[in-house]
This record gives sequence, structure tokens and C-alpha cells, in this order.
Amino acid sequence: VLCAHCARSPQVGYTQSLNFLAAFLLLQLPARVEGGLGREEAAFWLLECVIERLLPSYFTAQLTGVLADTRTLDALVASHPQLHALPPHLESLGLDLSLVSTQWLMLGFVTALPSETALRVWDLFLSLGVRALFAAALATLRLLRATLLAATSFEAAYKALKALHEPALDCDAFVRLMTEEL
Repeated sequence: VLCAHCARSPQVGYTQSLNFLAAFLLLQLPARVEGGLGREEAAFWLLECVIERLLPSYFTAQLTGVLADTRTLDALVASHPQLHALPPHLESLGLDLSLVSTQWLMLGFVTALPSETALRVWDLFLSLGVRALFAAALATLRLLRATLLAATSFEAAYKALKALHEPALDCDAFVRLMTEEL
């Protein structure tokens, strides 16, 4: 899948996050999909759709799309009625949210959330685009708000931001939080 992508899109090429996306797609697709495509071919075309249509400029050498979207997320968090206290607190700990949000956005949360929750995020992502990833990030931060505000060190806050599995195990509750943010 990744070799085919590199051959089709040499201007984009390969970035490390693409392997996680390709693996995620391969794991979700049946051996044969409607229309007779095999799993690998369907995963390739889905990956191309994600790269070209849903996350344009995310996977370039300059990462312009994801850098712009991390700044957008920072602005959304700063103006959010429930989250506006997080940016100054995280900054006081020396933690820039982009340290984790870049990975969240580039990987569509596939490595950050429990599998069932990530699949729900992707249902919304494939239909709504990057807005769904912003909603997932805001929902994640809402779940972690108290823990993050109680953190007294960079390490404690970073650990909370990287250990999302337990707070996001209830995928229905997570999606409800996401839809509130759409």
C-alpha cells in the first residue's frame, strides 16, 4: 500500500505516520470489498483519499496542513468555555499541546484511542473531514481537563495526554462529547 502510494504521489512521498494509517485501514477492511477490490487496493485508495481530500498538505515535507491545524486547535482550546484555562496551565508546565496534537491529527487518533473509539472517530472523520478530528481533540481535552489542571509537572501532564485509553473506553460517551463539539 505504501509503495503504491509513493509511486503514485512522489511529491508527497512517505512520512512515518502513513504506516499507521495504512495498517489501520488494512485491519478494518474485509478481504474483498464491494466492487471486487481486494483489501490492499481498497486500503490504497482510501489512504489516497485521506491524503488528498481529507488532510491535504498534512504529509508534505513542510507539514503545512497539520501545522496550520494545530494552531487552529490551539485557538479553539483557548476560546473554549470549558478548556480556556488549559493553555496557560500547560504553558506554565512547559508543555506545548502541539507535542501531542500533531500526532493526534496526523494519525486520526488511531494510536491514541481505544480501537472501538478510534473507529467511531473515523466514521465521523470520513463523513465530516478534519472537523471531526478537532471535535475528537476537544472531547479528549474535556475528558482530561481535571487531570491536566491538577498536573504539577510537564511529565504528569504529558503522561495524561498520552494515556487516553482508559478515559475514552466508553466510545458512546466519547462520541457524545465529540458531537457537542461539532
